[in-house]
Amino acid sequence: MERQWVRAGLCVCVGIAVCFWTVEGNGGFTLPPGPAPPDYKADEAVYEDGGMGPLYNFARKFINMCLSDIKDVLKVIKDAIKGKIGSNIQDLLEMVRENFLGFSVSVVVGLLFIVIFPIVGCCFCCCRIGCKACCAQPEEEDPNVSCKKAVYGTVLFVLVAFTAAGNICVYVSNDRISLALTEVVDNVDTNLDDIKLFMEHSTKQIEQIRTNFRATKTELEKHLDATKLVDTLQKKAISLLTGGAVQDLQTNIDAAKTAITNITTGLSSFDAACGSTPPCPLGGTVTLPTIPTVDISDQASASVKTGINNALSGATSAINDAKTQLNSADTKVSNLVDNTKDAIQKGDTVNVEKTKEMVKDQKDFISPYDKYRWYAGIGCAGIVSLILAFYCCGICCGCCGGRSVNDPLEKGCVSNCAGRFMIGSLVFIFVFCPLLMLITTLLYIPGAVIERYVCQPLTDPNLEFLDELMDSFEMKFDSIVKHESGHEMSLKMFLSNCKNNMAIYNALDLEHLTLFSFKFSDLENEVSKIMTHMNSGMGTLLTDSTGFASANLLPASLDTALNDVKTNIGAVNLVSLQSAINGMDSVVALSPTNAPLKQALDDIKAAKARLNTLKNDIPIAVDNVKQQLRDATNKIKSDGMKNIAQSFVNETVNIIDIFVKDVKYKLHNEIGQCQPLWNMYNSIIKISLCQYIVDAFNGFWFSIGWCIFFLLPGAVVGTKLSNFLRDVEYAYDNRDAESGKPKRTKKNQVGHKDEEED
Repeated sequence: MERQWVRAGLCVCVGIAVCFWTVEGNGGFTLPPGPAPPDYKADEAVYEDGGMGPLYNFARKFINMCLSDIKDVLKVIKDAIKGKIGSNIQDLLEMVRENFLGFSVSVVVGLLFIVIFPIVGCCFCCCRIGCKACCAQPEEEDPNVSCKKAVYGTVLFVLVAFTAAGNICVYVSNDRISLALTEVVDNVDTNLDDIKLFMEHSTKQIEQIRTNFRATKTELEKHLDATKLVDTLQKKAISLLTGGAVQDLQTNIDAAKTAITNITTGLSSFDAACGSTPPCPLGGTVTLPTIPTVDISDQASASVKTGINNALSGATSAINDAKTQLNSADTKVSNLVDNTKDAIQKGDTVNVEKTKEMVKDQKDFISPYDKYRWYAGIGCAGIVSLILAFYCCGICCGCCGGRSVNDPLEKGCVSNCAGRFMIGSLVFIFVFCPLLMLITTLLYIPGAVIERYVCQPLTDPNLEFLDELMDSFEMKFDSIVKHESGHEMSLKMFLSNCKNNMAIYNALDLEHLTLFSFKFSDLENEVSKIMTHMNSGMGTLLTDSTGFASANLLPASLDTALNDVKTNIGAVNLVSLQSAINGMDSVVALSPTNAPLKQALDDIKAAKARLNTLKNDIPIAVDNVKQQLRDATNKIKSDGMKNIAQSFVNETVNIIDIFVKDVKYKLHNEIGQCQPLWNMYNSIIKISLCQYIVDAFNGFWFSIGWCIFFLLPGAVVGTKLSNFLRDVEYAYDNRDAESGKPKRTKKNQVGHKDEEED
């Protein structure tokens, strides 16, 4: 299954490797951008410790104190897997002493506690029932009894407070283990949804490859169209040789013709809207010249057309070869797109949906058992809560209860109650603490090992020991992805690259992947072949300088046409036109609500402003263009079309060249940024498994151990305090013969009387 994920991912990489580009070449050629990147939900995955962070850190420090660092046990793990550990008892003990001494001691202490503590409890009960030496009342009232009660009560209160804090953590950790199950499932579902979204988005990106490449192919075929190639080269020759002046002049002449037409139309519209009432009409008072129609580029390049035709007569074969190369590249790209889309769809069907269904089934299977586990956790916490409740009742009763008025050695009912609560707490401690310690020890063993030797290497921000850990289990990332020799990649390197949101091409080093035949150099070779055919096809134009000896870019007809343009534009009487406009303003002022009248006047004013500029610019531009055409004639006679043809070749090839450079840049820097793959590792392994599950698990047993730690001294202090609170029955039978003081006989709980002797 893991290999299927990798193969599906690699197929995705092919598609996203050459999409998301926008290429703009000469002539305004553009390719549409790829689909917008989706919003991945796992980007927002964060861990919420619910305020339990200090407890988890405390537990982690305790584990680190008991277990040695991962780097010290990697060799032990390797030897254990290879079966080298266990043959020699002395070596085994030495290994345990060096690496697991603290862990072993803590486990042994827990087991000894489970065995010894019940025995201690039995001895304590026998002592109290039998000799009562530990709980005998003094024969006379201790003058410091109040102080001792206050001290013992204060110490016990502090111990109870610390135990209560641990007890609360037991409840919270128990709930967070159940919460962890929900969070894990949610994180897995979120990441699987992101993968599905990633695959769907990748399919769109891959389809964009075919669309964009065919758009590039269409644009190149336009440049290589034999029927249009001559005209294209003619116009390009004029543009390059005159520095664009011909196009500028042609634009201005056309603009002047348009302006005159707009003025004429505006005058007619004004007269129609004005009517026959004086001072209307006014249009007849303005006379405008007619600007002749002239196609400068066509007339200037007519003389070089024959030379271009002759030069291109031998280029047909090379141009056809370039087209064939384009068709070959189109076929390869189409096959790549289709195969990759099929692989993605198979990966989606086999992995994503089945994995989501499997996760759901596992959750449904685990949920009932988690419910029982939750009940057990509540039971453990409830035991501690019961002990604390007895202690709290004892402390409260001890504070509220006073001494008997008749005999200071006798206790009141409330005080006696307090002492019995203390003894009750002690009984529960002896009964249940071994059970709690057993649970703590059993949970501590796997929890500590997983935290120290699995989670800490996996969650290390630098992933320092991840590869060493995998090597110790004889697992290699490159055995799955299979790079070429000398270009092996580790999981640490790949995850670090994805953490930095690198492009998948660099993150996984696709250039040297044996499972993946795509190499960017192959695409560059295809482009190089097309460029070679282009240069070959234009070879005659690039070298011939004799076929244009009779060229004349300023024939007499063009010279005459340009002179007519200059003369006619100069004949425009802007003064009379302005006078007419002033008269129209007065008419509009008399009819402010006449919208057609006002619109016609606005059109005339706009055309007049444009014409005013053109009247000054066109005569100068005509003289400039005529001189440049004379200079261009001399240049083309001496150099031929070499520079023009080379410029055309560069422009045509530049469409592909810019495309390739743009793809190469995005391929190495932007396309397929693998942040979602890091999100999967981070949210499932680090957050879900280690932080939600393992932290809550360790927090649970550590909280129980915390409670046991403070209950033990609490038992001692509670016992001492109970001696000052509980009542012991006395019988005054006689007086001492020598002192005359009452002689007391103590009555223990079984009714046996021991008479005091001198």
